[in-house]
Amino acid sequence: MSIYPLKSGWKVLDIGANVGSWTREAVRLGCTVVSCEPIAKYRQSILDAGAAIVLPVAVSDIADQITLNVGADDRFSSVHAAWVKEADSVFGWYQDVRQYTVDTMRLDRIIAVYGEFDFIKCDVEGAEPSVIRSLGEHRPKRMSLEYHGGKCLLQSMHNSTYEALELLGSDYVYRYAAESSYYVSDWLTYREAAAMLPELDWGDCLAFRTDAWEK
Repeated sequence: MSIYPLKSGWKVLDIGANVGSWTREAVRLGCTVVSCEPIAKYRQSILDAGAAIVLPVAVSDIADQITLNVGADDRFSSVHAAWVKEADSVFGWYQDVRQYTVDTMRLDRIIAVYGEFDFIKCDVEGAEPSVIRSLGEHRPKRMSLEYHGGKCLLQSMHNSTYEALELLGSDYVYRYAAESSYYVSDWLTYREAAAMLPELDWGDCLAFRTDAWEK
């Protein structure tokens, strides 16, 4: 959690909250948290972690509903069909996959209802481009996105990371962290971030709008 520069009093959004670990730490740091999690069994634990609001949705540019693929270990879930197939072939995460139809909500709609967020965390197993497309004209100040680089075994995830960076583009500066725990780069321009991606495995990428970035 140390890589996330959260500040007390911030309003933050946790997309793909899962069991609520990130939500819990953000609350501990003094943030007000809105969390999104389509898997029903996790929503009470997210509320117990201190989330102000838990939305029972997958954030997506696909309207109304989408198919969520859930593995035998239901901490592994994704709406990204290619990723599910590849992750199962490489790691066996989805041998007993279950599919559920879940409600969706666009990110620009969430912002319209709850206002602008100081920080948005997005960890949705390859569906990050869909989340970004659902922003419409909005450009959040600060985000974190799960990334998968050239050393990652999952090519579909690598492709999704490139697409997410391209969608955000030069309006942002970027910083990579490995395994969500320590930095592996300084702040980078869009072109520098895209060029570095083949050298990396996986982790989280901070994306700060250029007018909201402080060294």
